[in-house]
Amino acid sequence: MSIHQSLKQFEKDYGKTSEEIAEIFCKVSGRLNKMKDYLENRPVIEWSYLEDLALAKPDDGPEF
Repeated sequence: MSIHQSLKQFEKDYGKTSEEIAEIFCKVSGRLNKMKDYLENRPVIEWSYLEDLALAKPDDGPEF
């Protein structure tokens, strides 16, 4: 199953909009198994956009 199909299935199964699914996808760094956990109210580690930006910087930068 493609990522697109998986995301569409999450929309259908959990009654979420495509925008909500996209936000969750980003929060769990694109890990589909963690999306399911998130949608079923299980604990998951969430990432923010700023954390993703920090990871793109050199590891000796002030972001770390």
